[in-house]
Amino acid sequence: MNEFMFPSIDTPMLALARAIIQLTLAGLIICTGSRQQRRMGTHWWAWGLALHGIGLLVFLLMLQATLADA
Repeated sequence: MNEFMFPSIDTPMLALARAIIQLTLAGLIICTGSRQQRRMGTHWWAWGLALHGIGLLVFLLMLQATLADA
């Protein structure tokens, strides 16, 4: 019987994927929100997603530096 094995996904890979998704969503919100007369707080959503995405990228850089020192 063939069993399907899921690939091993570690925390840094998940953090990178989530950071890319959040930065992309922030860009889309800015792009679509700039076309509207009243943005009604969409810029705050975009800033929040962008900052969280950047935070995840900083986490990855710090993790790589820690692993390189060990």
